[in-house]
Amino acid sequence: KENVSQFSKGVYIEGENNKLFADSMYYNRNTGVGRAFGNLELIDTLEDVRIFGEEGHYNRITKRTVILGSPLAIKYYDEDSLMLMSDTMIDITDTLTGKRELLAYHNATIFSLDMQGLADSLVYSFTDSIINLYEDPIMWSEENQITGDTLMILQAKSQIDKMLVRNKAFIISDDKDDKFNQIKGRNMVAFVDQNELRSVDVKGNGQSVYYAKEDSVSYSGVNDIVCSDMFIRVDSNKVREITFYSTPEGTFYPVDQFPASKKKLPDFEWYIEKRPNEKLFLARYREPH
Repeated sequence: KENVSQFSKGVYIEGENNKLFADSMYYNRNTGVGRAFGNLELIDTLEDVRIFGEEGHYNRITKRTVILGSPLAIKYYDEDSLMLMSDTMIDITDTLTGKRELLAYHNATIFSLDMQGLADSLVYSFTDSIINLYEDPIMWSEENQITGDTLMILQAKSQIDKMLVRNKAFIISDDKDDKFNQIKGRNMVAFVDQNELRSVDVKGNGQSVYYAKEDSVSYSGVNDIVCSDMFIRVDSNKVREITFYSTPEGTFYPVDQFPASKKKLPDFEWYIEKRPNEKLFLARYREPH
């Protein structure tokens, strides 16, 4: 009579494109508000996504779902998966445009075979697979660490296509033995192919330190260059060619004469100990229903 439903002891509800499992559930058809508690698993068969948590709040009218309790989301692809965890997740669909996004707030962490990342908050767009990371984001791809104020990841065929880094953009790769190749600028666009960094377009306040090699072992020297804009070509995670714009200034040093004060550009931070691994996510993972 009141259009209110309550379920307990192993709830399973199936819709057109989704399934929901929980220990208990409440739904008010009049208000469109539903709640689920305990061992939550939301399965989206249309997007091939699973979200795990301990508590969920759903509003049918606003198309908004909030997942709490150590949530974990997994987006499945043909040969890989993208895992995401945070303190809180919000799955929301714009009622006018139909655009759907997954918002992860506080301690957002992502992991896939080709990239790993950290940020305070993150937004994943189901519509175009774009990932935006906000507030001190750190991304890793192969040997490269990428940081900035905000970072946008554009994907193609479930792999990184390019990354846009805004404000305080910084790319670092460890060349071993305390030798770090570095690219710094105001903004950057990093182009990726087959999970490898191929080129970097630096716009504003460009700085670069890179170790040039004669072969796979021997170094020919170190380039220390300052230039407003630059375009860097990379092969096998090594800098191969740099094009400089607007009166570049630089020095080529023999490795043994490179000043220690120049080895690390201003604001250099190496966060390798924070790089996410699969074990972090397995701690939240449960076998799917």
